[in-house]
Amino acid sequence: MKGGRERACSKDLMSGALVLAGACVLAFSPDHFLPMVARSFLPQWVFGLALLVVLSLWHHRLLLGAGALVGLVLASGQLRAPVSQAMPGFHGQGITIAHLNLLQPNRDKTEAIRAALAQGADLLAFQEVDTVWAARLEEKLAVSHPHRLVVP
Repeated sequence: MKGGRERACSKDLMSGALVLAGACVLAFSPDHFLPMVARSFLPQWVFGLALLVVLSLWHHRLLLGAGALVGLVLASGQLRAPVSQAMPGFHGQGITIAHLNLLQPNRDKTEAIRAALAQGADLLAFQEVDTVWAARLEEKLAVSHPHRLVVP
């Protein structure tokens, strides 16, 4: 009888440790693709952890509940409050930003720069810029966007 109880306690401990490890990945992993995808569902993860805390305590699985509770605290700390669309009392026009992915093998630099300028944005941001793209961007955007930082 004692072996079955120890086995259940061991399973409970392993389950709690796995839940806690998953929450640590959500809370502390670097911004690589897969952790960022997982964090995009952070509110759902937090809700699931809260539900797991309640259910595990309901079923007297205290070690699982403890792991889920610590994981809930860690994951909840990563939630961000939504940002309002406009600041209260702000009646200005603000700035517009255009972000474009150039795709380094893209050879049609003239068209890409024309499309960027057609956005009419105050700030242009480009990604996948190599040295060839950097030189062309600096050459073609010097007049319309004189302040720049180019990092190929």
